[in-house]
Amino acid sequence: MLKVNDPTSCNNDEDDLNLNLDLEEEAADAVRLADEIFQECKAACNIADLNTAIFLFCQALSMKHPTDLDLPVYLHHLAAAMLTRFNYTYDMADVSHAYHLLEPASRNDYDMANLFAFCNVVLSETEEHIEEILDQASQILLSFQQMFDLANLDTAVFMYRQVLHSALRSQHWKPVYNLAEALLLRFRHCGEAQDLEESISLFRCLATTRPTEMVSLVAAIFTKGNVGLSDVVLINRLRQVDQDAAASAELGTQLLQVYCMSNNISDLDAALVHLGIMESSLSRGHPSRPLHIYNLTLCLHQHFLQVKDPGDLDAEISLHREILPLLCQGHPIRWKFLDKLGDALHRQFEQQNDLGDLDAAVEALHAALREDLCEQAYVTKHLFKTLQVRSEKTSGAAEFENFVEMSQLILSLQPVPHPDRADTLRVLATIFLEKFKRFNAFRDLESAIECCNESLQILSESDHSVNMSELGHVSLEREQVMETLIKILELRFIKLHSRADLDSLIKFLGDLLLLRPVPHSERASTLAELGGNLMERYKDFNEYGDLDSALECYDEALHLPSMSQSKRSSTMVLIGDIHCERFKRDDNISDIEKALELLHQALSTLESGALIERSVCLASLGRTLFLRFKKIGTLEDIDEAIALHREALSLNSNIGISGLAIGLSARAEYTGKLSDLDSCIDLCRQIVNKEPQQGVGTEDLAYVYSNLCTGALKRYALTNSRDDLDTAISAAQEALTLHSSTSICRANILKNLGQALLLQYNVTHIREDLENSVKLQREALQLRSTSELLIVDSSSLAQLAATLQELLVLDSFSSDADEVLNLYHAALALCPSPNPARGVCLHNLGLFLMKEAEDVLGGQHRDKGARVFREACSYEYSSVSRRFTSAKLWFRFAHTLQHPSVLEACQTAIDLLLQNVSLGKDLNSRHEILASLALTDTAGIACEAAACAITCNELAKAVEFLEAGRSVFWSQASQLRVPLNELRVISPELGGRATDLLQKLEESSYQELSSCQVLGPLAQEHTSEDLAAHHYRNLNADWKHTLEEIRLLPGFEDFLCPKTIHKLQSASKNGPIVVLNASIFGCAALILQQSTEIKCVPLPLNLKMVKFLVEALRQICGSGFNLLTLPRDVADDNNLQNLLTTIERLCGKQEGSMHSIPIQASELTNYVFELILAELWQTIVEPVFSALELKPSANPPRLWWCPTGPLTFLPIHAAGIYNGGLVGTETWFAANGGIMDTVSVSDFVVPSYTPTLAALLNAPTPTVEPFKMTVLIQPVTHGFSPLPGTRTELAKIQSQVPTEWLTSLGNTSPATKGTALTHLQDSSIVHLACHGIQDKFHPLDSGLVLNDGALKVSQIMKPQSQQKHMSLAFLSACETAKGDDQLPDEAMHLAATLQFAGFRGVVGTMWTIRDDDGPRVADAFYGHLFANCDPHVVPPVTPDLTEAARALHIAVKQLRDHGNVDFIRWVPFVHYGL
Repeated sequence: MLKVNDPTSCNNDEDDLNLNLDLEEEAADAVRLADEIFQECKAACNIADLNTAIFLFCQALSMKHPTDLDLPVYLHHLAAAMLTRFNYTYDMADVSHAYHLLEPASRNDYDMANLFAFCNVVLSETEEHIEEILDQASQILLSFQQMFDLANLDTAVFMYRQVLHSALRSQHWKPVYNLAEALLLRFRHCGEAQDLEESISLFRCLATTRPTEMVSLVAAIFTKGNVGLSDVVLINRLRQVDQDAAASAELGTQLLQVYCMSNNISDLDAALVHLGIMESSLSRGHPSRPLHIYNLTLCLHQHFLQVKDPGDLDAEISLHREILPLLCQGHPIRWKFLDKLGDALHRQFEQQNDLGDLDAAVEALHAALREDLCEQAYVTKHLFKTLQVRSEKTSGAAEFENFVEMSQLILSLQPVPHPDRADTLRVLATIFLEKFKRFNAFRDLESAIECCNESLQILSESDHSVNMSELGHVSLEREQVMETLIKILELRFIKLHSRADLDSLIKFLGDLLLLRPVPHSERASTLAELGGNLMERYKDFNEYGDLDSALECYDEALHLPSMSQSKRSSTMVLIGDIHCERFKRDDNISDIEKALELLHQALSTLESGALIERSVCLASLGRTLFLRFKKIGTLEDIDEAIALHREALSLNSNIGISGLAIGLSARAEYTGKLSDLDSCIDLCRQIVNKEPQQGVGTEDLAYVYSNLCTGALKRYALTNSRDDLDTAISAAQEALTLHSSTSICRANILKNLGQALLLQYNVTHIREDLENSVKLQREALQLRSTSELLIVDSSSLAQLAATLQELLVLDSFSSDADEVLNLYHAALALCPSPNPARGVCLHNLGLFLMKEAEDVLGGQHRDKGARVFREACSYEYSSVSRRFTSAKLWFRFAHTLQHPSVLEACQTAIDLLLQNVSLGKDLNSRHEILASLALTDTAGIACEAAACAITCNELAKAVEFLEAGRSVFWSQASQLRVPLNELRVISPELGGRATDLLQKLEESSYQELSSCQVLGPLAQEHTSEDLAAHHYRNLNADWKHTLEEIRLLPGFEDFLCPKTIHKLQSASKNGPIVVLNASIFGCAALILQQSTEIKCVPLPLNLKMVKFLVEALRQICGSGFNLLTLPRDVADDNNLQNLLTTIERLCGKQEGSMHSIPIQASELTNYVFELILAELWQTIVEPVFSALELKPSANPPRLWWCPTGPLTFLPIHAAGIYNGGLVGTETWFAANGGIMDTVSVSDFVVPSYTPTLAALLNAPTPTVEPFKMTVLIQPVTHGFSPLPGTRTELAKIQSQVPTEWLTSLGNTSPATKGTALTHLQDSSIVHLACHGIQDKFHPLDSGLVLNDGALKVSQIMKPQSQQKHMSLAFLSACETAKGDDQLPDEAMHLAATLQFAGFRGVVGTMWTIRDDDGPRVADAFYGHLFANCDPHVVPPVTPDLTEAARALHIAVKQLRDHGNVDFIRWVPFVHYGL
């Protein structure tokens, strides 16, 4: 690419760069300093004096006759003066005239009149004063030549000489040229011929490589005063070079014109080549050089735009600076060079970000405007752009003020009807607009609007005076002015939010649209802008019709061919959003379907790299699906909406936040999944806690606070945590401060705050909370009823009714209840099926009717309330969790009011409980839902239902309720393993499909989903979790459909239905089963025996006593006993009061003192144990044994305990009277019938436990060959206390079990989880002697601690490929039969896990056992079990594993008889199963 060196430029920036590249640093510094000194010397000379001298010389010459002898003297004086001027102006005419003056032959043909005209000399006929004129001219010339400081010039010459060698070697010509000029200048000052000769020599060197400097050589030669033959040859050569250069320039200019039409880069390259030849050849000072150089700069500009080569820009700037000193003020193209220089410097700033370039650009453009022939509008545009950028980078105030003054000056020169006045006003308006953006002075906006209005007025008047050919130009100008005015109005509306500005904005956009008919390229963008402002007016000022108008604008824009694909996609999103708004207004589902169609189409057209656009589209699609979910209640919609919002959030952290929070909150309400609520609340808190809230505007922040309020309210409904309620109230109050009084969302926030205050009243019972709640809800309803954009929704009416209902209760229903009933009926009328909100209204109405019936004993209300609850429970468009809550309240009210629907309500509640925890969920989700139900006091629903059935003497129904409503976790999992052999025989296709679905459901159930954060790089994991949940539900839906088909087959009508009493009673074929039920309605035992009716034994026990015993037991088996932590509410229970008094005496409480000392002594532990076990005997075991007519026996029969609720934590198998005459227990024994002999459960039966009746239905797996027993021990585990007794335990087992059958792990090599799982599959007996852990908060993480970590419950539960061997498991580990406090009826412990995994019997421990007790019990246990076994006979005699319970019975008795063994050591051993 062409590079241009500028040997004359006074600006050294470019040359500094070249010097840094080509010369050594020291030399470069010397050249820069020399240049500064040399330019100072030249600047010291006044060129006006030189012009005066030339004029006087010429004046004197005009007085001489051609034949005068002294004429050559005059000629030499004039030539010397002209040659001197050439060194300052580089005007080639001076050299040409000097040649004619000095060369005699040329002089003969020279017309002196041309010279006189060139010098503006008037011819004179007289020679008077000629000598005076000549002397004056000579003095002026001499003075001019000596005007500078010679010492400075000597310094410059010296410094140039220092770098001369380096410059010549690197062909850096500027120092060479400047040295030649400096020597010539010094020659004229001092007259040293050596300086002149050296100057000529340097110019000759330059001319050989740069012909453009040949004219300088000629001028230096002529300075000698005579012209030789060789000089004439040089002059002729100069003329030829200039002719050739001019020809190249013309060709280059033609090629530039061709490029402008073809846009072919090869044409541009060719033009650059030819114009480059001109630049390096055409003489400095040649009259056509400026024009050709200008064309060359145009070429360089275009080439830079094409290839972005910085060298093009450098060359362009250098050329401008070369030519400008050669163009005098007023030169016709000087302003063009200045304008182009300013533009080029601006572009250089954009490349290098050097503010000096901007300053230089502004200076050049200002200079251009000062030129008389300047096209001011053209230059003003460039100056405005540069000033705008500089004002952004600097303070900029002066630039704007100066430019405004300049523009106003231009306007003063353009009075009406000047054709340019309208455009100048538009430019000035733009300046005022930019000035406002910078300094925020509203007077600038007003000035801008005034300029635009005047400009439009001028253009409007021009319509009537211009020719038809000029109308298009006027129309274009009007478009430009309107565009500027629209920008101004938009900005003022943003600042002031004035309705008048928005109205004007919409009007001018409409006018602009008329100027842009189809197929105008900007019509689509104008329509989109008009649509956006119509939507703004719709949202902010409730203009009902703007919604439809906006839709029309966007719809037309979408179908215009001028719209780009990216704009088309974003427009589809906007149209989809408008359809959603119309749905909110009109409640027409077709708007939702249209929106979904458009949004899916938009998403499919967006490229994967368009992250922001995709995130916006995904969020809109998510919001639309959420609206359809609210309308129809399809869970798949909310799942997909959440997944879409999470994907949007992963692409852009500021998009999708609010929608994700809303979706999680809604799904949590629908499914009861607490983790969704947690994620929603955490997400909102992350946003509001940011300082500042980055990327979140005020409106979005208000939505976040509103979502935080909603989420906290929903979680409070599950947790009753006061923190959640406080969060909801404060979040709603914050949201109200951020929303305007006319905001659409304000009504929802008022309603939510009203609900929060209602809930707070339920805690504080402060009437003011209730009254404020009513006030807020009435305000919300008023806002809805007076807004065209809002409708009075059913939930608002129902919530106000519920709040007024509380006021009625507070006033004992003394007030009129008609308003409440009317509100509920109005709410129901507003939400017909399939609106999900109808279920909430039905629930609240049923609650009101039942409460009113309870208070006023109205039978009519009882019946109506039952009917309403029945409808609420069967309303399929409500969430299952909501319907379950309705069923629970229906049942409790029906029981309290003794309504005949009580058993129906119980059955409904149990059925909905099972639906809540469906198969279509993974293990973690099932457990989480059960835990969330437990938080709402729902865990005991089966026990309460059974108590009601017992009251109604429906004992079979009571057993069925308990079986269906307890161990739901295990019961549903067991369904996945049901054998389908009979089904395959009857229907192979259906059997195969069912087998495949059950297998997929089971595999999906065991997928472990790790918790992850909502924000950040893990957002995709949440999306995977949502997709997995969606997959589970699809599987479950397929399974339900298949199940319905199976139940249509003969003989399969009850397939996988909850088991009836007929089947359940068969579980007692091996011995009686005692189901112990404890509820708030009372305690009872239900005894099942083969071929006999169920017996019901009322128990002298209440739930309060049961919980007291559980807490006391937990303390004495834990870290210590503390009296103060025991339940103290015993005033209404004599038995409990006596028990507490006895414990207080045992703890040493003195004379009513509240001081209590925690005591861990074994004596106290035994005392309390004795009291607990005696209480269990008196209140549970003795009544049951009496009903069974059991007697003590040396060979006692089997009996299974099936406790429910908190009874599952009590050692009923060890209940008895262990009276050793212990001091302190006499009072209690006396109150309970006096001193008795020792008696216990083990005297009467061999006890076992079962979590459910169904667990005993399957016959024990027969022992198969080869028989195998695996023993796993873990003597040392990191982080746990050592278990040295496990080695002894292994030795004891080895002494009892034949070696052929025994495999041991952990003795000589570490026991791992993988090894343990493998041996669990193929062993008939598994003995595990290691630490066990019970995770209270994540029970599925409970398990056995092995060498490489915990073998978790969730891992043991996974389906194994072979389960035919598993029969008995012995868990000699800590807490292997300890359940989950939150879910006592779900048997979430290792013993139950192994039962589910396939073991028919399990031995476990209720709490930690002593290390040396394990070996003793194992020795006796296996001693009995393997007593008659022989592996060597054919067939081998294997152990009867149904004897496991009796073996444990014997082993524990031996442990008890081994010295004085404390209760805590022998009581924890329990047996589960057959």
